[in-house]
Amino acid sequence: MTTDMRIPAESGLYLSLPDDADVPNIVDACQDPEIQRFTRVPSPYRAADARDFVESCRVAVDAGSGLGLVVRDGSGRLLGSCGLVSIDWQDGRGKLGYWVAPWARHQRVATRAGRAVCRWAFNVAGLERLEQETVATNDGSNAVAARLGFVHEGTLRAAAASREPAEGTVRLDVKVWGLLPAELE
Repeated sequence: MTTDMRIPAESGLYLSLPDDADVPNIVDACQDPEIQRFTRVPSPYRAADARDFVESCRVAVDAGSGLGLVVRDGSGRLLGSCGLVSIDWQDGRGKLGYWVAPWARHQRVATRAGRAVCRWAFNVAGLERLEQETVATNDGSNAVAARLGFVHEGTLRAAAASREPAEGTVRLDVKVWGLLPAELE
């Protein structure tokens, strides 16, 4: 499995496996309340969590069970993470996941990186279906899924737990999206 994917030069982004040098930037990004609210990162997020993330990405790629990558700009600055959080080779399916650092939002980072990962999944890995789950109230992630061509296939009621500072743990609805090769925008 390739671990360094280049998005076309005009986008100014590329994806690669995270390494130990990324730990401080991953920690900074994952302090963001939105990332903690809409993903499953630990809260509080510490350097040990980032090191575990880096290692889990390596392990998943080595095992062929996922493709955990970080998104970088042309200078190498970390902008987020995007990849396949799971791959089921027997069924030809993968699950897309991503987060974008607060300093990189509103630049279509997730859309551009997600498109590259989806193309890799279909054209290189030979997967036949991609899936994505987004918190129903996460307008940004839902917009990315739609821009990529994912089709909303249903909603899982109260399927995710979110840590809300004022309210504690709250159950959130999750949208389920599916993408077939011909639907990729």
